[in-house]
Amino acid sequence: MADLTLYTATTGLKAQQLSLDVLSNDLSNVKTPGYKTSFIAFADLAYIEKTRASNSAEENNVFPMNIQIGTGVRPVAISRVATQGAVEETNMPLHIAIDGKGFFPVLNEVSGQEYYTRSGLFTLDSDGRIVTSDGHVLQPEITISDTVDSIVINKYGAVFEVFDNVEVEIGQIELAKFINEDGLQNIGNNLFSETTASGVPIVEEPGTADMGFLMQNYLEASNVDSLDTMLNLVSTQRTYEQLLKVISTYNDLLQKLNNSYGS
Repeated sequence: MADLTLYTATTGLKAQQLSLDVLSNDLSNVKTPGYKTSFIAFADLAYIEKTRASNSAEENNVFPMNIQIGTGVRPVAISRVATQGAVEETNMPLHIAIDGKGFFPVLNEVSGQEYYTRSGLFTLDSDGRIVTSDGHVLQPEITISDTVDSIVINKYGAVFEVFDNVEVEIGQIELAKFINEDGLQNIGNNLFSETTASGVPIVEEPGTADMGFLMQNYLEASNVDSLDTMLNLVSTQRTYEQLLKVISTYNDLLQKLNNSYGS
């Protein structure tokens, strides 16, 4: 039983440590455009059966209830909470918010890898192409003239250059979504990559297939609720301390038991 007590408490400590790691990451990204807060799912471990409830009146001993001892907890998933973040006005023409479920497809030209992002924090590279802050090229590629007066992007993703108050359409922004968003691989830098679990991307124009609409001059803020996250952080810390107390209490009892046998 000694080993079971310590093992069970240790699984709890590891679970709370994971919670602290996830919560601290959420708080760190409270100002990251397009960031989605995380949700951890746990499951209890196998039970040790001391007495099984009888399921037949013919059994010699009829027990009305089971006596089972749990052996702890394990994490089973860390999911992203995909609720829409607040949309904040920036008045920057290449800042684009998605009001919906879609992702911007972008290409890392060095590796040839396509990624997906919720962050619409775009700029232009030296060739006038619309790129992320890390230089990943928006797909399909759109190039802006260096003589343009202004850029207009409508909610359906059509991109226009404006010359002398005349709009000329030069490209179309497309969005991607996935059957299983939680299956995406988080790369960092606001980027995700496709996996077998996520399924292949479904690519459509904004305004179709639940992709959502675009909002030029805006950015989607993180959906992290800093107050709620802080409350969860305090609760997790207290649970961690209580589990440490379980281990300390057991060690004290074990020491007293050893002393009683030794006297």
